[in-house]
Amino acid sequence: MADYRNYRRYDIIRHNRAGTTRLSTWGTGSGGELETPFYVIRSAVLAHALGHFSRDRKGAPALRLMLSDEAFAKMDESRSRGVLQFLSQTLGLQLIVAMPTSKSGAVKPEFQKEFTFSKLVATQGDKEVFVSEVQEKTFKQAPMRRLWLAHAERARELGRAAYEARQQAQSGSTGKSQPGPTSA
Repeated sequence: MADYRNYRRYDIIRHNRAGTTRLSTWGTGSGGELETPFYVIRSAVLAHALGHFSRDRKGAPALRLMLSDEAFAKMDESRSRGVLQFLSQTLGLQLIVAMPTSKSGAVKPEFQKEFTFSKLVATQGDKEVFVSEVQEKTFKQAPMRRLWLAHAERARELGRAAYEARQQAQSGSTGKSQPGPTSA
């Protein structure tokens, strides 16, 4: 009775075509696979703590801000976008997210503003000084989404064409068509 771990136990259950799996038994998996449910849990806990789910607070003003550092470092682009859409559209949270530039490209259409911070080393006379620079960008979300969707469609077309060319080359070398992917 004295052990606090006996009072509350939580698990996430994942349902898909392959069956049902408990988060506690997923194993290591990729970082993104494990990171996704924790964003959902964190945001649900935050929303609950801020009173978003309370019946007596429906429509009442409330803080709807979530700060996240090193966001989506281990997630792929589609998972990152899905989590961002869940947090902002479903839960109605305003997000402030710190992430490396290399991870920000795919999720930019989900944001309205971007602040880029740079720190440079410069010399002033015989002294080394640090110069900080901040750039603010306001995004036009609708055109960015259209560009992103066009880019994704083009990538799918290129992938499809490469696959078909490979299939054609393989069927030409064996004299018959090879259905589905092959391995070497």
